[in-house]
Amino acid sequence: MAGDRAAARLVLGTMNYGTTVHQERAFALLDRFVERGGEWIDTANCYAFWSDPTGLGGASTPLINGGYVRPDKPLPEAYDHPGTSRVLGVLDEITVETGATRNQVVLAWLLRQGIRPIVGVSSLAQLDEAADAVDVPLEDGQLARLAAAR
Repeated sequence: MAGDRAAARLVLGTMNYGTTVHQERAFALLDRFVERGGEWIDTANCYAFWSDPTGLGGASTPLINGGYVRPDKPLPEAYDHPGTSRVLGVLDEITVETGATRNQVVLAWLLRQGIRPIVGVSSLAQLDEAADAVDVPLEDGQLARLAAAR
């Protein structure tokens, strides 16, 4: 596990903990988040009750519900515009340059802007991937390329 207190700059989104993320897994995720240095948890007793099964209707994520890394989950239509393939192309170039995943580059980009992203993970592997994003070194030139692609 990379970085001392890596998760301290992330916020753990627990919207579906106790509903679609069952109690045992939810506790394992909370424990790992704290082990990784996590301090911020976003939760409310009502989130899952109004979450739409499509992922819309209140649930928002910078990682687009797996659309960056899972071929079985294409980007939602709302994100399919003329600049999308240009941005994804630059994103892919930077993943090769850094050895990071698309998700990690997106999170590192947000962190470099001073944003504390809320990560809604449902597996330990997803949580570790997100926490490791804190250590992805994005260079100014890479940030400029992402900005220009947008």
